[in-house]
Amino acid sequence: MPTEPVFFATPADWRDWLAANHATAGELIVGFWKVGSSRPSITEAAPPGDRKIVVHWIASAKRPETRRRRLDQLIDVSAAGSRIDFMKPASQR
Repeated sequence: MPTEPVFFATPADWRDWLAANHATAGELIVGFWKVGSSRPSITEAAPPGDRKIVVHWIASAKRPETRRRRLDQLIDVSAAGSRIDFMKPASQR
């Protein structure tokens, strides 16, 4: 079980780690630098309520491939500076 956070410089670095370790890692503590720290990091611009919704959306998927697809979608949308509109039907996201 990890005790120290792992910091990723870019969303692509995080995606690479997930691709290499998602099947074997039980958990990971992901570290986020404060926005004003000037350290490269994947940032959390969304408020905590939005993060809670997104985490539930990913974790509630029954099949691992669905969780992976949702996580990939979230990473792509976040890297583009956009966000997922959960009020839209899934076919329009």
